[in-house]
Amino acid sequence: EPTDRSYLKLLCQGLLYLMRDGLVDLLSVMDHTPGQGQFKTLESYRNYLQKTYHFQLSETDKILADKESARKQGEENVSRLLVEAASLGIPTASHDDDDPDRIRYFHRLGVRISDFPVSIEAAREARALNNFVCVGAPNVVRGGSQKNNLRAEDAIEEKVADVLCSDYYPPSLIHSIFLLAGKVATMAGAVKMATLNPARAAGLAGDLGSLEEGKITDVIVVQNRGNMPLVTHSVVNGHPVYSVNYHIAKKISRRRERPA
Repeated sequence: EPTDRSYLKLLCQGLLYLMRDGLVDLLSVMDHTPGQGQFKTLESYRNYLQKTYHFQLSETDKILADKESARKQGEENVSRLLVEAASLGIPTASHDDDDPDRIRYFHRLGVRISDFPVSIEAAREARALNNFVCVGAPNVVRGGSQKNNLRAEDAIEEKVADVLCSDYYPPSLIHSIFLLAGKVATMAGAVKMATLNPARAAGLAGDLGSLEEGKITDVIVVQNRGNMPLVTHSVVNGHPVYSVNYHIAKKISRRRERPA
């Protein structure tokens, strides 16, 4: 994650050009600077760098110092990008917000999607402001966050989350729907979290997200076998494009006969 000031300025300018040329459909801002969000302490971020990238202590200390020195310019760039996106009608999201103040700050800059809030307090504030609140499907499948942050199921049960995201494991999206259905949501409600609600959040509900006349219609047929949902058919814009028949092996017990 480069933090050189000239690089950050160039990156911001490049993004502005892309937005003005109509090449950006949604803008999400993430701040992984230590001391907030997922990494509440410097030590937690240092451990992350060493575990994930196998950096030495001297290397991690330099990265931490560079990030801290670039914090102010980063905040200025983010503010500029969000204001520009709002003026162009581009939907925006903020990522890993950890407290209500952070939610309100981004809301004032036009953000209407709260992506993976890390605390229930942040999720509640986002919902109170009528933001779409996105939680991770892998969080549902695993039963919790990798870093002991907000449990997706808790947010859904409290009705402060309304969008499911596949995040780092795409198959979890379908699996999470079946895990949630009948537990903290109806089947229709769980499906909507992966279809219509994301379309609404991204400003695409006029064309996508539900089976209605005049909309682009993509459909999958899913069978839930042994608590494992399997896609058996796919239909894209009214045309069948995929079909499979799963043969589930059955365990056959054979009785040994004793010799006469």
